[in-house]
Amino acid sequence: MAVDSGHSATAAAASSAIPAGSVSAAAAPVVSYEPIDLSLYASASDLLAAVGADHLKHELTRLGLKCGGTPLQRAERLVLLKDTPLDKLDRKHFAAKA
Repeated sequence: MAVDSGHSATAAAASSAIPAGSVSAAAAPVVSYEPIDLSLYASASDLLAAVGADHLKHELTRLGLKCGGTPLQRAERLVLLKDTPLDKLDRKHFAAKA
């Protein structure tokens, strides 16, 4: 009499799994953000409330600015551009070049 150790079911399940590194049909959709018009917002808090943290991060990255910190810090960094042109902004606000 043969004893089934249960390994065959486990092996079958593993062989039907999606290979590592492949994209599944349920992959997250790509989100596209419009550039932010800073003139519409009176403060960093207003900006954050209106567009959200992910949109802020995307906009900072698009402009080559640092995108870390809290969402409010990101909004504050972006609001600096209301009064200061990008080419006049202090270098400490820019992301390091790879």
